[in-house]
Amino acid sequence: MSPRALRLPALCLALATCDGPCVLDYEPIAAACGDGTLDDGEECDDGNAVDDDDCSAECFRPRLVFATAGTFDGALGSLQGADDRCAAAAAAAGLDGPDTQWLAWLGDGAIWPETRFDAHFAGWYRLPDGTDIARGWADLTDGALLHAIDQNPHGDPITGEPRYAWTNVGQKGDAVDTLHCAGWTSNDIALKGRVGSLDATNRGWTQDGALITCDTPNRLLCVEQ
Repeated sequence: MSPRALRLPALCLALATCDGPCVLDYEPIAAACGDGTLDDGEECDDGNAVDDDDCSAECFRPRLVFATAGTFDGALGSLQGADDRCAAAAAAAGLDGPDTQWLAWLGDGAIWPETRFDAHFAGWYRLPDGTDIARGWADLTDGALLHAIDQNPHGDPITGEPRYAWTNVGQKGDAVDTLHCAGWTSNDIALKGRVGSLDATNRGWTQDGALITCDTPNRLLCVEQ
């Protein structure tokens, strides 16, 4: 047991005074977020209860969210191909750590963020410049962001067109319909995909309502896991 978890009685702090066996008694001190020691179940512990720094009051690290600077038609190579594009964009911006996973905010009718993201996360989602957009999964999926997802992985505002990102994801991170460019494998002009708006803080950030032909370049929304 670590020294911080023990309170030793004064009787046994000076062993030289013990004539017989000196038993070290102790009272366990329960581990707690904010005690400055990284315990099981904690992603971080900075020794305070400040919620909006780099370690939340519940000991979660913030997770970054960005829109890609590059644009892609609907032939993304399925969800995996979109995830690979997110990981590459993050790595190029120096955001990729050894244990970091990046997933694209996309649904293909069979799989969607609600089924493959960490829906138990309770820390802060932030833009690369540190701007808060939501506190935890429940806040991310309640239809109201604190700020639009309008930065590239370098933390620069995205200007110019397009102002959309491929999604086909509902407000709650759930499935919408079959408008997903054949599982994000096709740029056929006859097919369409659903998008979210880079300018929206309401549900339109993920479910704008616009339908765009799959040959049209749009961005991706990338979320750290």
